[in-house]
Amino acid sequence: PTPPVSRSTPRTVPATPIPADDHYNASGLRKFDLSGLWSRIARHLHGPTANNPRMVQYLAVGSVQGLRPLRYEKRIARNRFIGLFLLLLAILWGLAYVYIRQTRPRATSSITISSVRGF
Repeated sequence: PTPPVSRSTPRTVPATPIPADDHYNASGLRKFDLSGLWSRIARHLHGPTANNPRMVQYLAVGSVQGLRPLRYEKRIARNRFIGLFLLLLAILWGLAYVYIRQTRPRATSSITISSVRGF
């Protein structure tokens, strides 16, 4: 068994030197790498490669009988997204218009009937 570590034990410098790389700061901690983060996210979202590239090619071109080409399906999905997004914007615009119209104070006329008659 290893002896318990107490808080009074001084910290020692690691035996292996810290790499003098641009990815690490003076304390040996890894710096924030925006380009590396972007590439990891892109790699994660890209998905795995296809096991059968020839089948993927057939699907993309539309060579399989009874299936539409992927470019056609992508166009339908894109148009559906744009249409629903515009519908959402129209609904939000209408809600904002109704809200602003109800909360805005009504302009009252400074002319009263008594001032018109000369009383």
